[in-house]
Amino acid sequence: MNHTPEIAMYQRLIEEFVSGQIKADEFESQYLTLFKQQTGELPEPEFETLNQLFTDVDAYCADPELRDEDDISEEELVASAKSALQQLRAYAPDRHI
Repeated sequence: MNHTPEIAMYQRLIEEFVSGQIKADEFESQYLTLFKQQTGELPEPEFETLNQLFTDVDAYCADPELRDEDDISEEELVASAKSALQQLRAYAPDRHI
């Protein structure tokens, strides 16, 4: 079974975020929606990477005054997204967008 289209959607969204094309709030909304609506199975390593990023996106809090010790900042979210993008690319180097 080929999962390239599903993974490519995630990669495009993450790339848009880490390159500054979309803001953190927009990324948060789009990523949470995409992840929650995922219907097909993904290969285990890709799923684990995307699930970890989901956890971080869910922990993102834009307002520093509302952030507690379990929340992360925009800078931390960008770092997490960059790491996830590197991992996804490493799983399938021929699938770069």
